[in-house]
Amino acid sequence: MPDRAEQPAAPGAARPETVGDKAARLRNKPTLTAHDHLERLEELARVRRAFQRITEGAADAIARAFHDAKQRRRSGDDRPLQAITQECVGRLRGGESLQVVDAGTAGGVKVADPSTGAFFKIAEDTVGIYGGSSVMADKAAKHELAMLTHLHEADAARLLTVPLASCVDVTVRDAAGRPERVYRVQGFSRHAVGRDTLRVGSGDGGRTTHVCAELDGVAEELAAGLHLSESCLLPIKKVFTRHEYRRVRGDRDPDGFSWLGPATDALLESVGAGRHTAESSGVCAQVEAEHGVVLDPLRPVHAEHSATEASNAGGVPSRLPFDVELHALPWGEVVLLDTHRLCIPDVTGGAAVGGQVAVVWAAALRAPSGADGEEGRAALDGWTSSSSSPVLRVVGLPEGGSTDAALATLAAREAGVLTGAAAPVWSAVELGPLASCCGVAVLQSSDGAIRVLLPRPEQYWRAERLTALFRPEAAAVLREAGVEPVSPDAVMAGGADEEGRAMGRLVAASGVLLGADNVGRAADAVQERLIECWRAGQGDDVASCRRNKGEYDAALGLLERCRDIFDSSVGEEHPSFASTLYTMAQCQVHKGQYDAALDLLERCRDIYASSLGEEHPSFAGTLNTMAQCRMLKGEYDAALGLLERCRDIEASSLGEEHPSYAGTLYTMAQCRLDKGEYDAALGLLERCRDVQASSVGEGHPSFASTLSTMAQCQRNKGEYDAALGLLERCRDIYASSLGEEHPSFAGTLNTMAQCQMLKGEYDAALVLLERCRDIYASSVGKVHPNFASTLDTFASSVGEEHLHFANTLYTMAQCRQATGKYDAALDLLERCRDIEASSVGEEHPSFAGTLYTMAQCRQDKGEYDAALGLLERCRDIYASSVGEEHPSFANTLYTMAQCRRNKGEYDAALGLLERCRDIFASPVGEEHPSFASTLYTMALCWQEKGEIDTALELLERCRDIYASSVGEEHPSFASTLYTMAQCRRNKGENDAALGLLDSVLCDLCEVIG
Repeated sequence: MPDRAEQPAAPGAARPETVGDKAARLRNKPTLTAHDHLERLEELARVRRAFQRITEGAADAIARAFHDAKQRRRSGDDRPLQAITQECVGRLRGGESLQVVDAGTAGGVKVADPSTGAFFKIAEDTVGIYGGSSVMADKAAKHELAMLTHLHEADAARLLTVPLASCVDVTVRDAAGRPERVYRVQGFSRHAVGRDTLRVGSGDGGRTTHVCAELDGVAEELAAGLHLSESCLLPIKKVFTRHEYRRVRGDRDPDGFSWLGPATDALLESVGAGRHTAESSGVCAQVEAEHGVVLDPLRPVHAEHSATEASNAGGVPSRLPFDVELHALPWGEVVLLDTHRLCIPDVTGGAAVGGQVAVVWAAALRAPSGADGEEGRAALDGWTSSSSSPVLRVVGLPEGGSTDAALATLAAREAGVLTGAAAPVWSAVELGPLASCCGVAVLQSSDGAIRVLLPRPEQYWRAERLTALFRPEAAAVLREAGVEPVSPDAVMAGGADEEGRAMGRLVAASGVLLGADNVGRAADAVQERLIECWRAGQGDDVASCRRNKGEYDAALGLLERCRDIFDSSVGEEHPSFASTLYTMAQCQVHKGQYDAALDLLERCRDIYASSLGEEHPSFAGTLNTMAQCRMLKGEYDAALGLLERCRDIEASSLGEEHPSYAGTLYTMAQCRLDKGEYDAALGLLERCRDVQASSVGEGHPSFASTLSTMAQCQRNKGEYDAALGLLERCRDIYASSLGEEHPSFAGTLNTMAQCQMLKGEYDAALVLLERCRDIYASSVGKVHPNFASTLDTFASSVGEEHLHFANTLYTMAQCRQATGKYDAALDLLERCRDIEASSVGEEHPSFAGTLYTMAQCRQDKGEYDAALGLLERCRDIYASSVGEEHPSFANTLYTMAQCRRNKGEYDAALGLLERCRDIFASPVGEEHPSFASTLYTMALCWQEKGEIDTALELLERCRDIYASSVGEEHPSFASTLYTMAQCRRNKGENDAALGLLDSVLCDLCEVIG
């Protein structure tokens, strides 16, 4: 509830205009023309933005002070929380003008800023109203913001003053920058209200009630707009405070009316209100006598207020819920407080009408599971080792008195994960501190294979009249459905007849709002809105959000529905239909299903060609995405062919300085990078960078992306310091444009960590990766209130199930691997593998990549058979997802060959390496470092077989490739010379060997410095 001042300002006292006053003045400002009306709306919008900035300016200090105060209370400080918060806020920058106030009971910590006329609060259950649940306190605050927003946009704004409102979410971090807690700080414009200004409602929890006939018209119109009936509740003490106003006519005061000229004075004389007469006469006196009004402008009129206590309301109805307050300020404003109580309560207790729901989760089982013993194995006779991914189902259950175990068994059967006659043995899962705010029961089968979540609304809701509420828009639905008006106070009424009828009306209203008819109308409205969005080019907004969160299957489900809507509304040859296919293809790309994506894109391309023409930018954009698919499949030449055509179309339709043209150059550069043509890639990226600098500016995220890819080229060339220089600039751009919590910022830290790791600076890399991990965990999912920096705590969070988080774990594992901490690396990789299995599936190239690195760890530990088992599975995934000509498939063969060589199986290793060499020769060319690495390992096999001349031939070719691709300063070039020296020594050519070793030492000295 917005703050109450100690006393209202004295009548006529001068006071500065606050932002809330300005908003009220603008809302009530009369306008004569459309231009004036638009100017008023624009100025009002500026005032609202200014208030949002005021809230943002104070939110950090308030959240930090409250967080510190709670920690001090837990550490033994027994002072009131408000006193500790005031002490903490005064020490913080931005908190100098803030004052903690003790106003009202609910709402949490409350802070006022007299310098701006603003009032702030953090919704926390500091006094136990919500059973200790801050979730419930925040829910009540959300309803208050929703009703304030509704009233600002409704006609009620002209009747009374509704406070401005805004909110800011603040993440409080520890000294190391790790997030500890997120607080929502709500801001309201402050008004000079208090006990002396209350005219309607209760300010003492319902013990007494205030009524005012003068404000009954305002209350009546407000209640009618929100479809509310009169309250049945009487004050607990049966005491009503009646407020009455009486108009008092003062003596004529000619000096109190400004002189406006002789014409005005002549007009006053003509109607009997002359400036120099003692009393009014003529027309003025006649109208005053007949109608009981004061027309004489020289006679002041003021209202005298009186308040008396009585045992009844004196015939004034209670039109609003008992604790919704109307305050009358001395200068004429009427202020409305406690607006969340105007929302209609949900008296069903949060349960769905006609039954309840359950969520069933089943692991990917390798053997049937169910109850203990043989009967339990039969319970899941349809669930075999062919199941390769977890199952998540939401099922409906009948309402009734069944036990939790019986409901869990029924839910599992409904979900299709339990088909036998026997029932599992269920046990309750301990939820720990989550239990106080979740309101759910979770049961688990004895083997841990199945979990069932059963909602328990009665355990969840606290202070239902303040939390279990429908949105303000529910009033319009009820009015349209012909439902009788309802009173929110009925949820607290007793058993009298009238109170029972009021409760019956609330039950009927809940049935309408939650019933099938209203849900059907909502679905129809959503479908109509989707069509409107598609026609406006915004149809894939929701699906794009799902896609960006990594929820590709959910996004595809939405897109398939959108596709069907478009098919029936505009047809399959419409560009908007093609746009749907395009976004579906993007989801398939992210899932690693490149062939499926290409099928969609080819259809999309054909639609664009026939509807828009082959010179249209949308046609070019489709070619660009097709090229990305080809590139991901390792078909670089095919990708470049598509990109060159795309580039030419954009050059002629958009021009060579357009950002889309730069985007095509960027993708071409990625192809060249993957082919190992780093200099060619850098040339394209430099042109791309220049176009972006002139079109979108050097502070744009796209410019930073180009710098990041340039840095990857430098990194692959072994120029780590140059790469880090680019990445630092990239990091700064992302920080200023997207913020330090954005996944792109974290991605830059990840690449910086890779460079540090390649330089051997593993500790520095791990510091970057830990920060990166924390950003991903908080940015791509929900932020856990007590997020810590250990994987054990991450396991209870939700943000870490995203692929970005898995990528960070993957790079951290590489760091651990490079420092010889193979077991630690494997732990991280297993976590990464599980995330990928649940998010993109076990047939995705990313999943295979994690298996590949796990195999490298096993190889480094000397566990060659375990490594080969992982590599064989990895090879099969790559073969089915990207094909046997892809570099990733070749890399897998290469590492399998290394394992075979380490086991002494040289011929088997050479067979794998020859196939690997042939694959590399096609997509990346025979001048690529990967091709050289294959030759190098082949040379080692021949050397170990004693065929030194064959080994030397391969090493000389390998040396030349390294010299032209990564340069003679690269460690791989030095390694090649060293192995050549070993071969020369084995042949007895010691002088040649020493010459090669001298070159190696010189190279190392230049690298190390």
